[in-house]
Amino acid sequence: MKLVGSIILLFIGFCIYLAWLAGSHGQIQLRSYILEDWIFLSSILLCLIGAILLFISWIRYKYKHS
Repeated sequence: MKLVGSIILLFIGFCIYLAWLAGSHGQIQLRSYILEDWIFLSSILLCLIGAILLFISWIRYKYKHS
């Protein structure tokens, strides 16, 4: 279940990135005064961090019970 959750979070993060890319017409810029950029960036980072943590947890569980 952790592996599936990790893959789902990666997919969600990729979809958010594509939405940000489409909305900025292919030129992503992190402008500090625009809240939209920070929301997209933080959402992508949360998805990636969550996916990495779930994957590491899955690996630890797999090797602990082998």
